[in-house]
Order: sequence, then C-alpha cells, then structure tokens
Amino acid sequence: MLIMYVPIIALKIPKAILIFRNPHNHPAPMLEKLTPSQEKTLRKIMAAAGPLPLLAQMIVKAPTMKLVLQGQDFHDIVPGVNNAHKCSDKVREVHNEHFVWDMGLEGIEAQCKLEADLPLQE
Repeated sequence: MLIMYVPIIALKIPKAILIFRNPHNHPAPMLEKLTPSQEKTLRKIMAAAGPLPLLAQMIVKAPTMKLVLQGQDFHDIVPGVNNAHKCSDKVREVHNEHFVWDMGLEGIEAQCKLEADLPLQE
C-alpha cells in the first residue's frame, strides 16, 4: 500500500511525500562481482562448452562443465553469476569481444568480408 501526501498548493511546492506500507519481506539479492579467478574459470567453461555463440543456459548445463570444474557445482565455484541475468550479461560480454559487429546480419557480413581476404589454406 502506498500513502501519498501532496501539498494543498501544489504549484508553489512541487513535492510529494510517499510512505510505503507492507514492504517486501524478502532480503535483497547479494551483490557479488566476479573475481579474476572466477572470470577465468567461467571463460574456461565457455571454451569447453563449444564454439560461440552460446546461451548462458547451454554453458551451465554443458556436460564438459563438470570436467572443467572437476565435479564441483557451478554456483559454488562461480558465485558471481548465480543470478541468471548476471550470467547472461557475462556471456553477452564475451560474445561482444569475439563478435565485434554483433551477431546479427551485419556481424555475419563483416565476418565474411574478413574471411574473404584470407588465403584458402587458412
């Protein structure tokens, strides 16, 4: 429930007081940032999961993940990406490093132009 107090002369004082009743009863999510070692582990997992582009869900559920983590749980090793949105954001960040021109039609076109200049053996 929200209670709002607005002054009688609202034109002279353009302010309002808001009082919230019955606030959320769940704790705020923990704010964790990836440490360099956690980020390195996440990149190893992504490399083992297969060629880019990958979805965050595919990385977390990849069978190679258990090999990289030596049987440990993903969320215990990399707690900075426990939230699905954080994991997706990190995966998107890595994708943007590899696919500078995005993964849409423009990106495919730019990648084709780059590879067209390479010799056939490469």
